[in-house]
Amino acid sequence: MPAASLSSGKVVGIDSSPELIAYAAQSYRPFEYANLSFACLDA
Repeated sequence: MPAASLSSGKVVGIDSSPELIAYAAQSYRPFEYANLSFACLDA
């Protein structure tokens, strides 16, 4: 997991599927990965 290996900076997971973003957000909780976030966007 890239977010776990960074000492500084942020990682943003992007997908066009709201369901996939919701799944990822539930799988990788903010209290476990403070520098990881997710966004639903069209590429």
